Amino acid sequence: MTAFSKRVAYNLAKAYANQLEKGEDYPLLNPAIAVTITDFILFNNTEGVINKFVFQEEIKKFECLER
Repeated sequence: MTAFSKRVAYNLAKAYANQLEKGEDYPLLNPAIAVTITDFILFNNTEGVINKFVFQEEIKKFECLER
């Protein structure tokens, strides 16, 4: 599926951003979770059925966003 992971990220970002109306404060945002069910193998390098991803710093691996 072409650019599937980009589409998942885009839809998650839209769901996150759509929580606020114009002028509302960012602290009102709640965490957003994307649940994606496919009928094809998305990750060939794992046999796991559930995979969790977070934004994190590339070298030191600390998370970008607080929880």
